Amino acid sequence: LGIVVAVSTAVEAATASGLATAAALTALGVAVLLADRAGAAPIAAACLPWAAVTAWTHPAAVPVLGVVGALALAFAATRGRAYDRALAVEATVLGVAAPMATTEPWGVGAWLCVAAATAWAVALVLDRDGRNLGDYGRIGMLVPLATALTLAPSQAVWTAATVLALFVVDAVRLQRPEVGLGAALAVQVLIASLARANGLELPWVGFALSVCAVAWTGIAAVVREPWRGPFAAAAGLGVAAGLVLAHSDVRALSDVLLVAGGIGITAGIALRLPGLGHLGGAVTTAGLIGHLAVAGVVASEAYVAPVALQLLLAGWQAQRRSGGPHLSSWLAYAPSVALLGGAAFAERLDGGAGWHALLAGAVGVVAVAVGGWRRLAGPMVVGTGLLVALAIRESLSALAGVPTWGWLALGGSVLLGAAVMLERSDASPLETGRRVVEVLADRFD
Repeated sequence: LGIVVAVSTAVEAATASGLATAAALTALGVAVLLADRAGAAPIAAACLPWAAVTAWTHPAAVPVLGVVGALALAFAATRGRAYDRALAVEATVLGVAAPMATTEPWGVGAWLCVAAATAWAVALVLDRDGRNLGDYGRIGMLVPLATALTLAPSQAVWTAATVLALFVVDAVRLQRPEVGLGAALAVQVLIASLARANGLELPWVGFALSVCAVAWTGIAAVVREPWRGPFAAAAGLGVAAGLVLAHSDVRALSDVLLVAGGIGITAGIALRLPGLGHLGGAVTTAGLIGHLAVAGVVASEAYVAPVALQLLLAGWQAQRRSGGPHLSSWLAYAPSVALLGGAAFAERLDGGAGWHALLAGAVGVVAVAVGGWRRLAGPMVVGTGLLVALAIRESLSALAGVPTWGWLALGGSVLLGAAVMLERSDASPLETGRRVVEVLADRFD
C-alpha cells in the first residue's frame, strides 16, 4: 500500500497531470493483482476505480481506464480468494459506469453499446470461476438497456440490439435458458424503439408489442423444454408493456386486450387449463366492449352477447367435466339464455325496435328446441318463459282495443276448458302440477 501511495504521489508531483496519475494508478492496481500478495484485492479495488475518477478531465481516457480496471478486477474475482463477489460487483459497476461517463466523440448511444459490451466481457471473465459470478456482469447489461429508453429511438435501437445479441449469445454459449430472460426484456426495448423510430405513437407502440407477443407465444409452443421459458416470458412482457403503453387510447387498448385475450384462450386450450382460457375470454370481452363503446353502439345485446357466449361455453365444459347429469342444466345453460334473451326483451319493453323482439324470440326458440332435444330442463323452461312473455308483450299492443267483456269471456273460456280437462283426467290442479314436475325431474336434467 505504501508503494502505491508513494508512486502515485510522485507521478502527480512530477507531472501535475491527472491523466498521468490515472494511468499510474491503473498500472499499479494491475501490478498488485498480478503479484497476488496478501491484501492485493482491497488495494486494487481502491486504485482502479479511483484512476477513472482521476482522469475525469480527459473524457476519452475514462472509458479506457474503466474497461481495463473492470477486466482486471473480474480476473481477480476468479481466483477463489476472499472478496470474490465484492470484486465481481465492483468490476461490473466500473465496467458499466466508465463508458457511460462520457459522450465524446461518438455520442451517448455508442457509449451505451460499449458499456453493454464491457459488462458482457466482465461476465465472460467471471464465467471462468464456475460459480455463476458472470451473472453480475449480465445484470449490469440491463443498466445501459434501461438508459437507452431515455434516448432518441434511432439511438436506442442500437443499444437494445447489442444487449439482445449479447444475451442470446450467452444463453446459447452457456446452455442456460434463464439467461434468455434478459433477451426477452431487451427485445421489448428493441421493438418499441423500432416502432417509435417509424413514427408510431406510444399507444400503438403498445399494440405492436402485443402483436409481437403472438409470435413469441407461437415459438414457445413449438420449441422444446427448457427453452420455452424465455419465449413465454417475452410474450408476457410484450402483453404487459402493451397494456401499459396503450392505456391512454381506448381503441389501441381495446386492440391490445383482444390480442391478449386471444393469447390467453389459445394457451388455455393448448395447456388444457380452463381457468386460463376463461380469463382470456374475459379479456377478449373487455376488448370487444371497448370497441363497441368507441363505435357508439348502444344496443345492450351487443355488450352481453360475448358474456353470454362465455357463460354457455363454461357451462358446457363444466357439464363435460362432471360427467353430464351431475351438473344441473339450470346452472350450466340457463344463465346464458336468460342474459341474452332477457337483454333483448328488456330493450323491446323499453320501446326498442322490432328486431329486439326478433332476437329475443330466436333465443327462446333455440333454447326450447335444444332443451327438448337434449332433455335439458333449464334452457327449455327459461326459453318457454321468454317466448310466453314476448308473446304477451307483442299481443298487448295489438289487442289494446279489445273491450273488457272480451277479455272476461276469453278468461272464462280458458278456465272452463281447464276444468273439463281436469274432470276428464280425474285429477286436481295440484296433482296435475305435481305430475308435470315429476316428469321433468325424471326425463329432463
